[in-house]
Amino acid sequence: MKSRKFITPVKLSILFLAVAGLYSCGPVEYMSQTGVKANKAFVSAKESGAKKKAPYEYYSAHYYLHRSRFKAGYGDYQEAVKYGSKAEQFSKKSEELAVERLEKNLESGADSNNNTSTDKQEKKKVLKVEAEEEEIKIKKEEKDE
Repeated sequence: MKSRKFITPVKLSILFLAVAGLYSCGPVEYMSQTGVKANKAFVSAKESGAKKKAPYEYYSAHYYLHRSRFKAGYGDYQEAVKYGSKAEQFSKKSEELAVERLEKNLESGADSNNNTSTDKQEKKKVLKVEAEEEEIKIKKEEKDE
């Protein structure tokens, strides 16, 4: 009679790799979706001015991204990937709306709000510099006395 080995080392290693592969899919997919795609889309939306031009979509993306990270913290990677996907969708939508609304404002010439805020900032800088110069003059006069 031949002695049979129930599990050979080769079979055992194949089984181990298959099980390890199944358990690592969740975190890998989560990192791909939330850590890379959704985060990149959200940063892009943020830079395009979506916070002011498309607030509903922007904040939806923000909170879906937050919820995705929260779910991953508890090991619920399937839900984390779903929330990450929604965050990516809302981020892209908010960026598109922000760019569209900015172009519409530029075409109609209604971008005067940005100009006035820029003018106000420049005036504040000038006033600050003048105040600093005045302080320097006062200190010089006090030293001379």
